[in-house]
Amino acid sequence: MDLALDVEVFCNDGRCGRSTNVILNPITCEVTHLVVALETRPHTEYVVPTSFLGETTPGSINLHCTTTELKALEPFVVEELVAVETPQYDNNVSAWPLVTSETKWTSVVHHHIPLGELAVRRGARVEAADGSLGNVEEFLVDEHCRVTHLVLGKGHLWRHKDIAIPASEIESYEEKTVRVRLSKQAVNGLPAVEIHR
Repeated sequence: MDLALDVEVFCNDGRCGRSTNVILNPITCEVTHLVVALETRPHTEYVVPTSFLGETTPGSINLHCTTTELKALEPFVVEELVAVETPQYDNNVSAWPLVTSETKWTSVVHHHIPLGELAVRRGARVEAADGSLGNVEEFLVDEHCRVTHLVLGKGHLWRHKDIAIPASEIESYEEKTVRVRLSKQAVNGLPAVEIHR
């Protein structure tokens, strides 16, 4: 199964948005959720369990739900108001400087990611043992949603090629970086895969 990022997503009632992230367990390499941004404003992103996944291709993802059911899922981006105490100084000439505090409210934005898991976005850096390789294009997963290959986008527009790196060679997943055990030369020796987007 091909879990492409930044491709069209379809619900049972038609096109609903685009895929933005996959959420995976970095220990088991299992994809647990897909993040889908709605195509209508304000482009809210929702965390979709992999049990909702239907047929996937390199250019699209189908979900087994309606757009209304999608909107009932957890949002990916959560905004909270947090109270912050800030000091206020009164520099009156006739008295010692007086310090009081004032409560101000500030907005804090975080991502809704299950504990112990992390989100990987298309374009995240891929680092080899000896330097930078390129960017994450997408993931290939088996029928149990375990990552089998990471598809690495390498090169520029006219000389772009996609290379499938086996999951066994992935050392670690981080928020913005995927590290592989192979050297740059070893990765360049892997066969290019043709992905029709």
